Amino acid sequence: MLAGTRGLEVVAMRWRAVVMALLVWVQGCDRAEEHELSAPQAELMARVAEGVLGGEAGLDVGRMGETFVDMLARGNFSTAVSVLDEEMEKALPEAELEKVWKQQEARAGAFVRRVGTSTERRGKLGAALVKCRFERGSVTVRVVFEGRKVTGLFFLPAGSGEVRARGEAFVDLLGSGDFDGAFAMFDESMKKSLPADKLELVWKSVVARHGEYKKRLRAQETWHDKYDIALVTCELERKNVVVKVVFEQDRVTGLFFFPEKGDNEQIYQAP
Repeated sequence: MLAGTRGLEVVAMRWRAVVMALLVWVQGCDRAEEHELSAPQAELMARVAEGVLGGEAGLDVGRMGETFVDMLARGNFSTAVSVLDEEMEKALPEAELEKVWKQQEARAGAFVRRVGTSTERRGKLGAALVKCRFERGSVTVRVVFEGRKVTGLFFLPAGSGEVRARGEAFVDLLGSGDFDGAFAMFDESMKKSLPADKLELVWKSVVARHGEYKKRLRAQETWHDKYDIALVTCELERKNVVVKVVFEQDRVTGLFFFPEKGDNEQIYQAP
């Protein structure tokens, strides 16, 4: 009997969420021009409803996270609050959630677009890591879900070292001679154009020209368009070399080697 009652409560909650989404959509239609929506608001509400009505096993955490970020980016804070869990809603009522987003835009500039999403799971929690491009840099929005409700929200700027750390890890693999490990970080296009044996030859040609690899000296990160870039300066026996590692959605999609100083010769560019 208790199980049946719980089932009815879940159904009621799901339909209440759908009704709320539809009400927000109807009320928001009159304000569409004010928010300058880039996609029909009805489509957004349909995605919310899909996340609410989908079965537990079929939940697409990545898509749910993207939908939540879209709500924030479009200024639909009332809709975003409706998918927060009880504790999050107490901590981040609509006005506070809007304030948090505005503070993020003050730091990184206006939101430009989403550029990629990955997911992770830990026990009953699922998280969407939605990488976003803002005017002045990249920010990963980490949206944590328990079931269909948002239970955590974090903003991780590119300056936090995420891209730099991946670039350093890639160079460490090259420096230690683990070319299979470095190859595993490639995206599909790089795997086709630069198999592990060719990657080994490229690295050995750099070493032959500038001396044995000693260590990493420093690294920095930047971005261009949809790409994240790590610039890792390495000490070799005769000359320092900058390894430029280009990432798209956390996978290496470009690789370049330059002498740190002196001529502008490019040692190698991945095909």
